[in-house]
Amino acid sequence: MKTRGFEVITEEMRKTDCEKIELPRRNDLGSCGYDIKSPIAVTIQPNQQSLIWTDIKAYMLIDEVLEANTRSGNGTKKGIILSNIIGWVDSTYYNNVDNDGNIGLCLKNTGDKSFFINIGDKIAQVKFSKYLITDDDNPINNERIGGFGSSDLK
Repeated sequence: MKTRGFEVITEEMRKTDCEKIELPRRNDLGSCGYDIKSPIAVTIQPNQQSLIWTDIKAYMLIDEVLEANTRSGNGTKKGIILSNIIGWVDSTYYNNVDNDGNIGLCLKNTGDKSFFINIGDKIAQVKFSKYLITDDDNPINNERIGGFGSSDLK
């Protein structure tokens, strides 16, 4: 039984032409975050943002979430942030029918210089976390409805 990890999304749902998608890895034994590398080259101008589809999906236990943050060096030295500040990937996002769970990261350049991303550059860090629910938890749906940026009702 698989507990948590990363996979490349199905070929028909891929958003990039990158031939080799690298699955996230930790830098060392003490690293809590897994580095995500860009599958595309892109330039983000000051005060602009760019949505980067990673062509990676994450599987995890139902009471876990994948949290995404910008790399600290990019944030502090270059002014690069996630446009939504922190990204949450729900366990039910995996294999969704809209995009197979493709993780998208929208990076925003708050700096005053162009920010260049090459294929293979580390653009974000993600970590798996447990979360808690209330005693009287009563979700609206038992299954996910929607893909990226949506878990709305139909």
